[in-house]
Amino acid sequence: MAGDDNRSAVPSPTTVLYVDDERSNRIVFEHAFNKHFDLVTAASASEALTILETSSIGVLVTDQRMPGMTGNQLLMEVKERWPGVVRIVITAYSDFDALLQAVNDGLVARYIVKPWEREELLEVLRWACEVHLVGARDAMIRERLLKTERLAMLGTVADAAMHDMSQPLVALLNNSEALVRYTRSFPLLGDLLRLHGQLLPRAQRQELRTIIRDLPELATDLFDAAKVASAISKQFKGLFREEHQVEAREADPVRVVDHALAVARPQLPSGARGRYVGPDLLPPVALAPTDLFRVLANLIINAAEALSSSPRRGGIIEVDARVDETMVELVVRDDGPGMSPEAMAKATKEYFTTRAEGTGLGLTQCRRIVEGSGGTMAIESVEGEGTTVTVRVPRSERVTSPPARRDAS
Repeated sequence: MAGDDNRSAVPSPTTVLYVDDERSNRIVFEHAFNKHFDLVTAASASEALTILETSSIGVLVTDQRMPGMTGNQLLMEVKERWPGVVRIVITAYSDFDALLQAVNDGLVARYIVKPWEREELLEVLRWACEVHLVGARDAMIRERLLKTERLAMLGTVADAAMHDMSQPLVALLNNSEALVRYTRSFPLLGDLLRLHGQLLPRAQRQELRTIIRDLPELATDLFDAAKVASAISKQFKGLFREEHQVEAREADPVRVVDHALAVARPQLPSGARGRYVGPDLLPPVALAPTDLFRVLANLIINAAEALSSSPRRGGIIEVDARVDETMVELVVRDDGPGMSPEAMAKATKEYFTTRAEGTGLGLTQCRRIVEGSGGTMAIESVEGEGTTVTVRVPRSERVTSPPARRDAS
């Protein structure tokens, strides 16, 4: 269905194509924007593709949920066949996974959340038309504009996600802290079990021994993970709202490695093992504990995923450490399948990932954090032999006491 030809304003030189399977939505869209743009509408993705094949379209606006072909599927085909078209999706927060995929895959330049507001969408459409006209003259400038907008979109999505996560994180933090307190009574429970355990069936006695032995460590891991998640959430919220909460820039690397290995344990494939092989005592580094954890957890989990993709069973992830006068060097190595030279060249580029569910931001974040502290990060990989990531961060002078040793296995 095409828009009304009797427009009261000079039409834009860029044609906007709006795709929605609901007729009422198309009528409302036309009524809101027909006077501002050269507007064409389509009732399905297949109709939209026919219009794109026969008309010069500059901006595509599509609904996400449509029968036959979804908004993301349409956006993917348009990206491949008409890369110069500026693409926008209209979606609901319930479609968060599809929205995140669209942003990660570079399918959209902007997104609009239902129910849209006329003035907001009008400004987005004007921006999209301008970007299309700029791109017609200079494709490089257009790509820079779209990349900047994509980063802004990721920030907006992350802000919404952090907001939705804040209450569950508070509950997780409080409850895991309470669980740690409760486990402090476990030595007494152990004594009671030794004195009166014969009153219980053997299987129940064994189950209680296992709980008394393992639950304190599991509770501590859970509480540590909740504190890290809460700190990251506060960092993000402070970034978006310009309310920066500064965490102390000093971390005990051995304790952080220990926690990162514990968090990575569930990611290890069957038969694989992760372990720390460095010194039990290291000087603190000039990096916030949350940031150092993000770096190490990313690297160790990446290594675990590499082992999972290996054709052979098991595998080893080792974290080693060395110290010189000014730096602490942390080395994460695995004996997985390694990376090809092509993958190595793109490994730390934004949005590059070899996993369908990945965002391609993990290694980019690691490098940003490390280099922001005055350190360096280097990656070496040989196909068929494995990958080694070396992180060097500035050291502090205070010496810390060694933690209890734990492996991820």
